[in-house]
Amino acid sequence: MNPILSISIPTFNRASFLQEALDSVLLQHQEGVEIVISDNGSSDNTQEIIKHYADKHPFIRVCGFKENKGIDQNIVNVVKHAQGEYVQLFSDDDLFTKDLLKTILDEVVKTSPMAICLNHFSFKQRPQSSKPFLPNKRLSFENGRKFFSFCGLGFISSLIFKRKEALEYIDTVKMGKECAHLDIVTRLVLQKQGPFIYLGTGLIAGRAPEIPRYNMINSCIVFQKQLYSELFVQKLICNALYHTLLRKLIFSDLP
Repeated sequence: MNPILSISIPTFNRASFLQEALDSVLLQHQEGVEIVISDNGSSDNTQEIIKHYADKHPFIRVCGFKENKGIDQNIVNVVKHAQGEYVQLFSDDDLFTKDLLKTILDEVVKTSPMAICLNHFSFKQRPQSSKPFLPNKRLSFENGRKFFSFCGLGFISSLIFKRKEALEYIDTVKMGKECAHLDIVTRLVLQKQGPFIYLGTGLIAGRAPEIPRYNMINSCIVFQKQLYSELFVQKLICNALYHTLLRKLIFSDLP
């Protein structure tokens, strides 16, 4: 029997962070949940960490590449190797907060949504109470465009979606833009029926990036703007939504 949820982790040269991320999930692991890790040709001791955890826990499965194929290819790979009804993309340096997994599974069983977007807050060294980026409430959307407009869907660890439906769009992902997660989920949300759930009470602790802010802006804003332009040209979003998304992208606080 396939698992309900695949927590899918693309990783590269973040052995210490990956260990913390895995520990935060394992503390609340439940039956029906698998963890899939795709290593993108790491040169540190990431492989040792992965082997240590996989040997101890049979629900952890491993895939990956011998050499770095880029973040987009790694995201696509970990989604393709997942076996769960749902996939949660989870960054190798982020953390689950208390009871998050139960919150996710309860929602999946209750509403069988097409996609879920979680809330998140940012931290640098140790996770601590901080103001979440989005409202602390639960919202249900039947209209994918309204869901997309509200959530933005830019933060990788906040995204949970139906695997089989997402696979319909995975081969259309254009590599090299560093936002394959957004490409897959956006097309799913805009072309499938809901419900789509925003879980403001489900919190991911998102580690603030160590790279300079101008690099983060380049990867998180420039590439997302290109994707929004493609969606507009393909008539998946209207002119009003296109400009709403651009405004939110420019003025948002990035995790």
